[in-house]
Amino acid sequence: MGWMLRLLQKTGIVTIEETVKNIPTHELVAWVDAQFQEQLSQPSLQEEAARYIRQLQDTKLLLERHLETARKKNARSELLPYAHQFISRISLPDPITVPTVLKVHAALELEVEKLSLAQEEFPDEFSAVQNSFRTTIVSENSITNGIKSSTPESSPGSVALAPLLLGIQAVHDAFSERLAKSGLQTMKTVLQKAAAIEHFHDTLLQLEQEVQRRTERVNSIHAKKEEKDAELRLLQQHPRYFRLEAIADERKRLLNELQAAASLTERFALKEKIDQLEKSVGDKDFIVKIEEAGYRADHFTQQDEKLQQELYELNDAFEELKAKRTREIELFVNLVMMSMGKKIQVTL
Repeated sequence: MGWMLRLLQKTGIVTIEETVKNIPTHELVAWVDAQFQEQLSQPSLQEEAARYIRQLQDTKLLLERHLETARKKNARSELLPYAHQFISRISLPDPITVPTVLKVHAALELEVEKLSLAQEEFPDEFSAVQNSFRTTIVSENSITNGIKSSTPESSPGSVALAPLLLGIQAVHDAFSERLAKSGLQTMKTVLQKAAAIEHFHDTLLQLEQEVQRRTERVNSIHAKKEEKDAELRLLQQHPRYFRLEAIADERKRLLNELQAAASLTERFALKEKIDQLEKSVGDKDFIVKIEEAGYRADHFTQQDEKLQQELYELNDAFEELKAKRTREIELFVNLVMMSMGKKIQVTL
């Protein structure tokens, strides 16, 4: 990127200001918008916007006259719908400013594209238009002069409409080229980039808060897990625990059989065996305590593992988005330097 900037500076395409301006992330959109408004207020652009509207209005009047004549003579043309659409799209903004003219210009964009397709679809409608008209450089009066010189007054049909429509296309394209040179189109891209960076920043702040909340939750559950593990280990050091371990396999087998038993008699007999087996431990309450402690330890272990995994994934998403924001800021800073000639530093 550096070599490109040096080339642009050397050729005089871009003049880079030496002063570096620090702009907080949450003020990027407002700053770019201020630069955009400054560009819009350029006197030369204001004059060209007003001239563009006058050219469109002049052509609209000519179109309306030709359409009225065509209606009276019952003339037919494939271009009539295009002419009606252009007339409906061309309006006189009040006041005439660059922003209001840009709205008219944007409204014509689709119609100009349709007209380009029409030239391929209906070549005969444009065949009588003088080639010199197509290549005329558009100025204040060239559109109307060109139209008058290439439009037979006696023919209100397709030949009369084609140069008028091509004239609108010519002034539209000329104004589009002027906008491109002014940097306004690039400014829109810069504004979109600024909005994206602000969105990244807001999302990261929310993610950061969520990471903090999840971290506190993980720490709390982990502490609970450690507490329950300690309680279980303490019970496992009791002499009765070794007696319980000695009968554990047999007791488990009998409990499974009890669960599968179909008759009451069989269930009663199995229950008696289990009771006798548990008495050998010396305290049935101890067995209940061990089972409850084991259940709680397992529960908090599972919770701890689950929350740890979720926190890990959230941290990954946070770091990935932070890296993306960094890349976007670098691109934004370079774009501002190349398109606006300003050095900026984005502060977080």
